[in-house]
Amino acid sequence: MAQGAALADHLSEYIRNAENKVKIISSGQVPMGGASGLVPVSIQNGLHQAIRVRVVATVATSPLRTSQLTIGHFQDTVTIPANAPGTVRLPVNSAPQGSTQIKLSLTSADGTPLPFTKTSITVLSTRYGRAILFLIGAAIGVLVLTSLYRAVRRWLHGDTRLVSEEADPPGSVVTGTSDARHPTEAPDDLADARRWVDDA
Repeated sequence: MAQGAALADHLSEYIRNAENKVKIISSGQVPMGGASGLVPVSIQNGLHQAIRVRVVATVATSPLRTSQLTIGHFQDTVTIPANAPGTVRLPVNSAPQGSTQIKLSLTSADGTPLPFTKTSITVLSTRYGRAILFLIGAAIGVLVLTSLYRAVRRWLHGDTRLVSEEADPPGSVVTGTSDARHPTEAPDDLADARRWVDDA
C-alpha cells in the first residue's frame, strides 16, 4: 500500500512538472490601432514531445460594465511542436476605445483543463488607425484639387495666348491711340520741302 501511494505521488508530481512546461506567454498589453484586428497568443511547449491543446478565450465583464468587444471564430485547437512555441491569433471586433481584458486558458484536446495555464491579456484600442486613414484621405483630396486647379489654369492661359496670336499677327503694330498711322503712311518730309521750293 505504501509503495502504491509513493508511485501515485511520484506520478502526480511528474504531471504537475509537465503541465508547468506548457504555458501561455502573455505580453500583458496588446495595442490595437482600430476597433478590429488580430490579437496574437503565444503558447510555449517545454516538453520533449509535441502536444495538442485547445485555447479558451473569454472577454472579462463586470456587473457595472459590459464590454462591446467580441471574439470571432478561430482555430482554437492547435498542435505545438516539442520544445517550441506556437501562435494562435484571436480575431477581435468592436473593441471600444480604451482597455478590455481577455481571459485565456488551455485545455487538453479532450477538454481537460490545464490549471497552470490561466492568464489574461489587455487589448488597448487607441483608434489611431481610423484617424490616420482620415488624414491620408484628406491629404489625397487636397492633392487632387490642387492638381485640378493647376491644370485649369494652364488650360486658360494657353487659350489666352492662342487668342492674342490670332488677333495680332506677326509684324503688326499696336499702339494706344486709334488715329495712329501705319509706318508706311508716314508723311514724306522731302516731298514737302520740294513743294515749298516750287511755290517760291
